[in-house]
Amino acid sequence: MSAPEFGAEVHLLTRQQVAEMLALSPRKVWLLGNCGELPCVRIGRSVRFDLRDVEAFVESRKRKGAR
Repeated sequence: MSAPEFGAEVHLLTRQQVAEMLALSPRKVWLLGNCGELPCVRIGRSVRFDLRDVEAFVESRKRKGAR
């Protein structure tokens, strides 16, 4: 039995993987997910982060050039 196709692939990352990507501590990633700044997916007691949400989080925090 194969998984249904939804168009775009979903890549779920662990807190540790996100922490390594963003050069943050796993605790900081947990805090960002817990307060809702970084959307997360809860599956039972496990917490995962969608790669697209992590990328959007980074993009939203980029600063434009000074005026």
